[in-house]
Amino acid sequence: MGKRACNNSGLCVTKCIESTTLPEAKNPGNTVAERLAWARLKNGLTMNNLSVLSGLSLTTLSKIENNRCRNHDVKVIKRLAEALDQPIWFMGCYDLLPETSLGDRIRKMRLYKGQYIQELATELVIDEHLISRYEKGTATPPKRVDIKIQNLIKQLSSTACQKPSSD
Repeated sequence: MGKRACNNSGLCVTKCIESTTLPEAKNPGNTVAERLAWARLKNGLTMNNLSVLSGLSLTTLSKIENNRCRNHDVKVIKRLAEALDQPIWFMGCYDLLPETSLGDRIRKMRLYKGQYIQELATELVIDEHLISRYEKGTATPPKRVDIKIQNLIKQLSSTACQKPSSD
């Protein structure tokens, strides 16, 4: 038996639950490749099904799942997260990013929200080049911007992020 799933454009696929075995480990992995495979199998999807649901090519999906693609665009991670019904932070492994500096925390917060630098800059009403410099640690935000950033970080940390269960 299968379950039908549809993407935003109305394309539907059948999830083949009975023909797919879930990964043995309860730990879904620590790389985008491992988490993609885990979530895809958990949802009973083939690569073709996921391609239809996400709008990503089979080549792109294969490269990601076989760990031949190291730099993952936020847009791609968003599509995978939506198609696989998983949080963006989980699919992008953003929970594993360091938090040792303010720049690290800004980048992690931005990626948790699934934002590009431009989107965070718009939210903070500052130039996007400044966000890049803050993340790299080559500039320090002025007090008014730092307060906004700290509030965004607090908002994000108040929403607990737990790893999806293998159930």
